[in-house]
Amino acid sequence: MQNEDAASKLKTVAFMLKFGHDLFSAPDIDAVAAMAVNDTRTILAFRNAALFEVGTGTRLHLLGQFAQSVCNPHSSAAEEFAEAAGKADFENQDVCIVPAGDGKKQFLCNLLKSPGKDGSQFIWLLEYENTVPESMINAAKLLGRSIAEALVFAKLSASSNLKRRKKIKRAWKYVAVIVLLAAAMFIPVPDSTTAEFALQPEQTTAAYAWFDGPIAQCFKQDGDTVRKGERIARYDTAQLEYKLADARSSLQETEAELALEQQNAFTDESKLGKTKLLQAKCDSMKVAVKEAEWFLAHADITAPADGILALTDRRAEQLTGKAVRTGDKLFEIFSTGNITAKILVPEQNSSILQKKFSARLFLYTKPEQPIDAEVMEIAAHPELTDRQTYCYPVTVKLASKELDPELRFGMRGTAKLYGEKTFAGYYLVKNLILCIRKW
Repeated sequence: MQNEDAASKLKTVAFMLKFGHDLFSAPDIDAVAAMAVNDTRTILAFRNAALFEVGTGTRLHLLGQFAQSVCNPHSSAAEEFAEAAGKADFENQDVCIVPAGDGKKQFLCNLLKSPGKDGSQFIWLLEYENTVPESMINAAKLLGRSIAEALVFAKLSASSNLKRRKKIKRAWKYVAVIVLLAAAMFIPVPDSTTAEFALQPEQTTAAYAWFDGPIAQCFKQDGDTVRKGERIARYDTAQLEYKLADARSSLQETEAELALEQQNAFTDESKLGKTKLLQAKCDSMKVAVKEAEWFLAHADITAPADGILALTDRRAEQLTGKAVRTGDKLFEIFSTGNITAKILVPEQNSSILQKKFSARLFLYTKPEQPIDAEVMEIAAHPELTDRQTYCYPVTVKLASKELDPELRFGMRGTAKLYGEKTFAGYYLVKNLILCIRKW
C-alpha cells in the first residue's frame, strides 16, 4: 500500500514537472490557458474549469474554458464562472472557495499573480460537484504558480515580439517614405492646379438710372432677348409733365410781362431796369423748361445693345414702382456671341500664370464632360473675392466646336490649369517654404 502511495506521488511530481515544461513551450498565451483548463484535470479531477485575465477596473477577460476550443464569454457556463470570480474574496488569501447559488457545487478560485512587476493578474476557477476536496487545494496552489509564470512569460514574449515587429515595420515604412520622397524630387510632372470659374458673356453692357425718380413700368422680364434701342422700362412722368407745364406757364406769363414793360420803357426810362430783370428771369425759366423736356425725353430706358436682358432685381415686378437714384444699375445686356469663363486662380498657385498654360473646364452640372478653353486675358493684379482671398482673374474663351445649347451664364465649375513640366518635389519645397513664411 505504501509502495502504491509513493508511486502515485512520483507520478504527480513527474506530471507537474512535465506540465511546467509544456507550459513554457506553449506558443502563445491562449495555448497556455488551454493547457491550464484541460491538462490539469488528470491531477485535480474537476468537473469544469475556466481561466480569466483581470483587466482594468476588475474587468474579466475569458482566456480559456475546459473542453472548449473557442471561448464564448456570453455562454451560461462562462457567465457562471465570472459570477463566482466576482464573489471570490482575495483580500487576505490567494485561494478561496465560492459555493454556487444552488448549493450543489463549489468553485475553487485561485488568484494567479505575476511574479514580476508588470502587475498582471489571472483567476483560475475549478468547479467541483458538492464540495472541493481538501487534497486538491494544495495541488491547485502548486500548479497555479507554474501557470502564472507561464502566462506572464507568454504575455510578455508576445508583447515583446509584437513591439519588435512593429518597430521593424515602422522602420521599413520610414525608409520607404524617404526613398519615395527622394525619388519624387526628380520625377518630372506637369505643373497643374485647380481653380473655380463661372461662365459669362464675352461682352456685358450695363444701363444706369438717368435721374432720381420712380419707375412706372418694366416691359421685359429677366432673360428676355432684346434689341438695341428697345424700350425696357419707363419712369413715372406724371410729376415731370406737371413740372414742364408749370415751367411753360410761368415762362409765358413772364414773357407777357416783359413785352409790356418793354413798351413802357419807350416812354419811361425808369422801366429799363425792370425790363432787364424780367429778361434774365425769362432766360432762367427757359432753362427750367428745357430741363423738364430733357427729363421727359429720357423717361424711356432703352437697351444699349443687342443681347440677353439681366435685371438687377431679377424680376420686372421688383423694378416696377421702385424709386431709383441717379447712377443706380438697372440692368445689364449680355452679348449672345461667344461664351467666356472667368477663372479665379488663388494667389498661392499663381506661379503657373508666369508661363504658357492650357485650361480645361468641368461644370458642376456635367463634371464628366471636359470643355477646352483658350486663354484670352490674365489680370495684372489680384482681386479680393467674396471668400476674402486674393485671386488672379483669368478670362478664357470656350474653344469647343460644339457647345451644349443648355449652357447658361453664371454656371460654375472647376478649371484644371496645366503648365510646363517641373519636378514633383517642387511642390513639397514650395509648400514647406510657404508654411515657414507664415510663422
